[in-house]
Amino acid sequence: MIPTTPRFDRYFKEFYLPHETVFKRGHFNDYNYAISENETGDSGGLTKFGIDQRSHPSVDIEKLTLADAESITYLEDWLAVHAEIMPPGYGEALCDIKVNGGNGAKMLQHGLNEILPVNEQLTVDGIIGMQTLNAARTEGKAGLLALLAYREAYYREIAKQPSKTRFLAGWLNRNNDLKAFALECWHKGEISV
Repeated sequence: MIPTTPRFDRYFKEFYLPHETVFKRGHFNDYNYAISENETGDSGGLTKFGIDQRSHPSVDIEKLTLADAESITYLEDWLAVHAEIMPPGYGEALCDIKVNGGNGAKMLQHGLNEILPVNEQLTVDGIIGMQTLNAARTEGKAGLLALLAYREAYYREIAKQPSKTRFLAGWLNRNNDLKAFALECWHKGEISV
């Protein structure tokens, strides 16, 4: 296992794993009994601990360990979205959006543009540069809520496809859980500053 950060560890244990782990019947919350699944309609194919076969063709999903899943998530999702430098709550939200195949940087830029004055609008380029980072820092909680509102609208749009409609309730539940978790992170970060 590679070294991670305390912030990532909290996200991974408290939010990610409860949403990405399926347990053998009778062994709920015992990660020694986590199982893989192959959900019909999910293009990722065989999945365990949120790591899917389509995105990781060289990984033996059936034998994937929790430690290996943690390392993959840290390297491919957390670090990829620069979560550690984002304001509290924002990094966690961006990582989760990446986990579920969305472009969090673009969603963040769209969301912030909903609340920023016209003369401060961001270019929606999917790159978190200083302008996007500063806007997130300046807008604080309102920007975080705008990001998650944009993600909800995104899910609702995808769910208009007949093959995706049945996933909407789960997506919305996850987004609502993320909102609660991200806001808790934001409030804790605001207090500690």
